[in-house]
Amino acid sequence: MSIVAALKLVDLRPDIDPVDGTVCVHGHRDARSLGASSADFAALELALRLGDQWNRDVVAVTAGPSEAKPLLREARAMGAARAVRIELPTGGPHGSAASATVAAALASVLGPDGSEPAELVLCGSASVDRGSGSVPAFLAEELDAAQALGLMELESSIPDEIRAVRRLDGGRRERLRVAAPAVLSVEAGVRVGGDRVAPRRASFTALLDTAEVTTALAPAPRDGFSGFPHRSGPFRARPRALPSPDPSRSARERALTILGTYTAHSPARIVHTDPDAAAAELLAYLRQHGFLSPS
Repeated sequence: MSIVAALKLVDLRPDIDPVDGTVCVHGHRDARSLGASSADFAALELALRLGDQWNRDVVAVTAGPSEAKPLLREARAMGAARAVRIELPTGGPHGSAASATVAAALASVLGPDGSEPAELVLCGSASVDRGSGSVPAFLAEELDAAQALGLMELESSIPDEIRAVRRLDGGRRERLRVAAPAVLSVEAGVRVGGDRVAPRRASFTALLDTAEVTTALAPAPRDGFSGFPHRSGPFRARPRALPSPDPSRSARERALTILGTYTAHSPARIVHTDPDAAAAELLAYLRQHGFLSPS
């Protein structure tokens, strides 16, 4: 079992459509602008540190075209024991495969029956192109592993166990204890022992060495499913049918009714319960406010 750093090859200087904010896809990309995000390199540095602490090999893996080989060779120069590229041509309207497809490709190599069974997988929290940050969650599902996503602090005092802090909305923090096997995604500014992780620099001699990169083939999508469709905008609540204002009221009162001034709002509440009940509570809230269908 090894510790894996999952990297994504991206265009670090993409062109952005000024109308809809999506990444413009061209027939070719300049190799000089290709690389991995700061969050991915932070994940690689953490993988190398944990590899030293746990006495495990570190493997750098990416799913993408042959243009990703220089990135993997750089990971080898930084200290990774092996590097694997999974052949996964880019596709789709935004020039990249769907998150579920990428996760299935990674799992074909990192799963128990793959060539590099993983004890721990570290990823960047979000890429700089689509930025969905969903591949780690899909990968955890594929590997049947624990997941801790969007980590801002991380440490490990004993093998096979991670203590981490995750950023929540509203300035809140969540402290986690995660046991391997697990998939972790980290922010670019992740900290260890209070200090921000600074990725090590590969020596010039190591960069000149043409380290071996193993190539594997991605499996065909199961049942033709290739993940969620690409979207150029945020998910929005479904429209709900609302009663019309009372016609006997004045124009001002009818306007305030439409704006929700006279509508009773449920106060915020904190629920302390087990995970299954918490999930049911969350789904009920999403259905109530129109984000999910009633069924």
